[in-house]
Amino acid sequence: MKNKRFILFTGSALVAIIFICVLVIAIIDRPAKSVMHTGNALFPNLADHLNDINSIVIGNPSTAVHLIQTDGEWTVQNHHQYPASFTSIDRMVRALVNAKKEEQKTNQPANYSQLGLGEEALSVQLFGTKLWDKLHIGAQATQRNGQFIRFEQEEHVWLIDQDLHLFDNPNDWLERQIINIPFTRIAKVVYSKKGKGKRKAQKITLTRSESIAALQPTKLPKKKKLQYERILERYGQSLQNINLADVQPADTVKFKANFNVTYQCFDPLIIHAALMEMDGERYLRLSFERAEKPVAAPSTASQHSDVIVTADTVAALNTRHSPWVYLLNDYEFNRFKVSLKDALIPAE
Repeated sequence: MKNKRFILFTGSALVAIIFICVLVIAIIDRPAKSVMHTGNALFPNLADHLNDINSIVIGNPSTAVHLIQTDGEWTVQNHHQYPASFTSIDRMVRALVNAKKEEQKTNQPANYSQLGLGEEALSVQLFGTKLWDKLHIGAQATQRNGQFIRFEQEEHVWLIDQDLHLFDNPNDWLERQIINIPFTRIAKVVYSKKGKGKRKAQKITLTRSESIAALQPTKLPKKKKLQYERILERYGQSLQNINLADVQPADTVKFKANFNVTYQCFDPLIIHAALMEMDGERYLRLSFERAEKPVAAPSTASQHSDVIVTADTVAALNTRHSPWVYLLNDYEFNRFKVSLKDALIPAE
């Protein structure tokens, strides 16, 4: 009998708990009594002032990201003022422009945290010729697109129809691409590594001749040949869409290259890549010069012959890259290493 009473009591308690949970959710989701402007733009007229925005602050009470626009160029102010990803900024601002208020939620501060709008919630504020209200960003909706938001000066919470793509780490706003030189521009690759102790110095030179479009070594070991003609092509693709993991000012890194790779283009740009491994990190430095005489392009390959490289082009590239040392992940770093070992087979 006692067991039955216990079971009945337990069942009743469970029903009561479920009822309370449903009631709490209903209270949180219940629209506030104030007027609901469902379907209205989150930031009316923002689209008319996009070019007026010169600063964006994203963060929470413990961290912040400062994006600054000067003369049309965006930088991450609190990450060495390195160039910011315009694509990421544009995606975020466009989401704010397009966002519409779909449903008004709670106006009770005690319920904010359940919608991701507690004290540690991320916020975003736009600055420019006018000051836009600070916007607190909450959790994403679970069964539909959109996020919960609340303006700093308002009590009620809104569900909007956009995901705002915000990051609170300055590193996440960096322009990732370092350089992008397609293989079709590469005429010559020279890999060099200094000797140390019993280890001999290495130098491997790969070229593309007027008759052969594929990269070929200028010298092969005796009784060896390439497995197939284009096997070394990947070494001419090392500068194709290289992305950074992080970046540091050049004057803060004691740089001593482990190996160097020089790339000469047909156009006639020369790119010097110095690479270093130190304390578990992998670093890249770039410098540029202009060849006095262009390399003749293979007649069998389509080249970027329309690329014009002037002294001003080279100066601009050095100005852009010389202040920085780029940190690479393992994959990007290893793309610069050149070896013939796995490309050779015994000659017949």
